[in-house]
Amino acid sequence: MDTPYDDFIQTDAAINHGNSGGPLFNRSGDVIGVDTAIVSPTTGSVGLGFAIPANDAKFIADRLLRDGHVRPAYLGMKIDQVTQDMAVALGMPQPTGSIVAAVHQGGPAAAAGLQGGDVILQYDSQTPSDERALLRAIAKSTIGQAVPATVSRAGHEQTLRVTPIAWPEPETASGTGTASKPGMLVPSNLGLSLSMLTADLRARNMLLMQQAGVLVDGVAAGTDAFDRGLVPGDVILRVQDSEVGSPQQVQAAVDAARAQHKAFILALVQSKQQQNPGPR
Repeated sequence: MDTPYDDFIQTDAAINHGNSGGPLFNRSGDVIGVDTAIVSPTTGSVGLGFAIPANDAKFIADRLLRDGHVRPAYLGMKIDQVTQDMAVALGMPQPTGSIVAAVHQGGPAAAAGLQGGDVILQYDSQTPSDERALLRAIAKSTIGQAVPATVSRAGHEQTLRVTPIAWPEPETASGTGTASKPGMLVPSNLGLSLSMLTADLRARNMLLMQQAGVLVDGVAAGTDAFDRGLVPGDVILRVQDSEVGSPQQVQAAVDAARAQHKAFILALVQSKQQQNPGPR
């Protein structure tokens, strides 16, 4: 399962590649799910199929038709499943319910009086089978409508009323902020430490004695050069449309591209760790 909210129907019915989004029927002809995934030991359609339950699909469709987007209800708390060990520690005869691990200040759960350590036994008069079922019940709650929640606190049960709100939007989604591209470290030398090739450096790096270009000595972490796989021992042969034979020539080509407001430069590199023959 990818998220705590997933609740797939497992089926042995044949689901083929390309069937995602198609209906899953029962023997009475009722649509009970939307085909979603295959788990197969081969590349074929042999194995188990999984489908989103029809009720979940209906919930999503209703929210899309009504609001234009899907925003689940939100209480502002972190919950975990009560395990056997937790039940022993809490003095419970058997593990049941979901324990509140944390409550976000200013959220609906805090406003209702929920506290860390509370064990939620019932939500909206239902008894969720586990914390995943509770999370799904919370997500589908009617926003703005108070819901009873029965909790066990210090061995005593009490019922609180909590009012879900819509899942908080990012500032950019509500129009109150501006989206910004994540910053990337682009030092003037692109994060590259370079050396002119000498006979000694060619020998130490197991290069041919006639190898031309500029040796990469180091690559700064977090730079674009690092992310694109440049490593010490690589040899830069060309930058843009010019062959290079010294660090100064590489820097001059980078500076020229930057002066022309180019977002990228083209470099021909003889890789130290080659998967395919020839430069890249």
